[in-house]
Amino acid sequence: MLIDEVAEYESLRQARDLGFAPSASESPALKDTLPWIIDRFDEVHQLIEVFNGLINKNLQAALGAPGEAGNASAIILVSRQLGLVYKHFLDLSLRFMMTKHDKVFDGIFRELAKMHEEVIKEFEIFGPRSLAALTDAVTAAVKGEPRSLQLKMTLTCDSEALMAEIEAAKPAVLRRIRSQQGY
Repeated sequence: MLIDEVAEYESLRQARDLGFAPSASESPALKDTLPWIIDRFDEVHQLIEVFNGLINKNLQAALGAPGEAGNASAIILVSRQLGLVYKHFLDLSLRFMMTKHDKVFDGIFRELAKMHEEVIKEFEIFGPRSLAALTDAVTAAVKGEPRSLQLKMTLTCDSEALMAEIEAAKPAVLRRIRSQQGY
């Protein structure tokens, strides 16, 4: 089911890969760009928290305890919710890609692009990897070798490189802002 949900947004993924966004681009003012970046980074963290909760709590509950049948409608619901989270990651990634920014922010935007790419790839491999694990468990059960199945994945954002880029950009940003204000 998750594979289908991810596939539903394939055209959005392709648009992202081509650097095309169907929506208008943003262009925050120089002095507003760092707060804008931090707000978007907070959105990424919120999506990661939602994703981790869906995978590590909701999906586990939907699959049922060892020896119990899972709840098919709950599994479908979690898959659909995960598909929406995936779409939001793609939307955020496109938003970053299409944002016009001063070159002083290039390193920050490069780190954010890497972060988004890692999260999106993890999403895209989770479905096939989970299906393979489920298939193995079902095959083993048919042979009289029941197995416990636990699907887990945790997304994280390594913000260390991003924070380093932000710190490196601050002096240049402050100089540019001061020069724009005539100082």
